[in-house]
Amino acid sequence: MEAMIYIFQKKHICFNDLSFSNKKEIPSCTLKNFPTEIEHCIEWSKSNFIELFNQIIKDIQFIHENKNQFYEILNDKISPLEFYIKLQKMTYLINIIDNPSNINIIKYGIFLFKYYFDFTIEQTLKEFPLEGKNGVKYWDNYRKAPKPIKIDCNDITTKNFFKSFYYIINNLINYNENNYIIDDNYIINKIKKEESGININLKDLNNKQLLKLFENNIIKKVENNENNIQKKLNDIKTMIFEKDNDENHHINFIMLMSNLRARNYQIKECDF
Repeated sequence: MEAMIYIFQKKHICFNDLSFSNKKEIPSCTLKNFPTEIEHCIEWSKSNFIELFNQIIKDIQFIHENKNQFYEILNDKISPLEFYIKLQKMTYLINIIDNPSNINIIKYGIFLFKYYFDFTIEQTLKEFPLEGKNGVKYWDNYRKAPKPIKIDCNDITTKNFFKSFYYIINNLINYNENNYIIDDNYIINKIKKEESGININLKDLNNKQLLKLFENNIIKKVENNENNIQKKLNDIKTMIFEKDNDENHHINFIMLMSNLRARNYQIKECDF
């Protein structure tokens, strides 16, 4: 496969000049809610890369091996919202592993885009409102209030985010439809067709209710070994972030996530 080349209209900070070593630990609250520099966005993106292509796979395999213990760990440590997002990510990935297709990969990409760059920002603004709370001001000219981003199919960064995600998932599951290449028009058409049906809606569900839905929709499929899914799950290997291989799209994906995150917070974007 030829290496993909991404072209960006803005020239700001060079991504390759930024260090990937943590010379100084960044506070978790800065990464989660209050980034002010592109380095913060990159660290946030690296963390999410590890979760998406490493930790989620381990979680899925752990469920297969010890379902009850995994549920106990989840239920004890995270909120209903975090529980919901974790189960949704696992559901999308299991569906892709079970039924590999371009459309299933794009659906997962839509969910992730809406979660990371729209829903999460809305939640941040609810927790830390623009007008402040109890006399405390959260945002100023230095720590700028974020703005949610909607999917814009005409935006090159957005299109490249979906393309990069597609290629990484292809590598993850050894899927090779259409000679491993998708073009912009295909992505745009599929996003426009599927976007309205993919929403993040927690409602008033608690962890037990969420778990029951996950059991009914996904776990039974695994336990019944439909489509030989148990072997498929066992065959999936976790990904290790590798920044020196341009063809694996790891750097592309992290850079694109970083720039979208920077756009949320009105931070200068980076380039290669």
